[in-house]
Amino acid sequence: MPRFVLGMMVLASVVFGVPATGHHGARPPPPPRQARPPPLHWRQAAPVTPPAVVPTKPATAPTLTGPPPALSAPLSPAPPPEAYPPPAPPPTPPDPPSGSVGESWRWPWSCIAAHESGGNPVTDTGNGYYGGLQFSLASWAGAGGVGNPAQASIEAQEATADRLLAMQGWGAWPNTSRMCGLR
Repeated sequence: MPRFVLGMMVLASVVFGVPATGHHGARPPPPPRQARPPPLHWRQAAPVTPPAVVPTKPATAPTLTGPPPALSAPLSPAPPPEAYPPPAPPPTPPDPPSGSVGESWRWPWSCIAAHESGGNPVTDTGNGYYGGLQFSLASWAGAGGVGNPAQASIEAQEATADRLLAMQGWGAWPNTSRMCGLR
């Protein structure tokens, strides 16, 4: 037997636990493969097998004997229709918040700031967004902001946000504008 084959047999015996005798001993034959139906084309519907019919015993109604049970209290007739109270008027939509986060933010920026930064105009968490309205430095500068938004006043942030809103729409604040009912 060539050395290469002998070496492979020894390697197989070490790695896979196969004896290096040249044969694998008596192994059981592999299980027979079950026939599979041919694959369906994506437009074909799978065949539907009807459910098996299980014979059931017809239900019989219980038989009642004796007088019917007495009611605990006699039923009273329904009140006439005019005695029902009129339906309640539909609820009025709530007024926009008046800057509950901080009285210095004006609507709608008070709602956006509440969701973006908890209303804190000097927010700088290191995530690349700054200020109460969480401007990126690129959008801040693109809308005419100067410096770092977290160091700007609320009025400067709102003025820059107004310009950015005119340029990009509410897409500049996609999630929070939805939360505030603005889109």
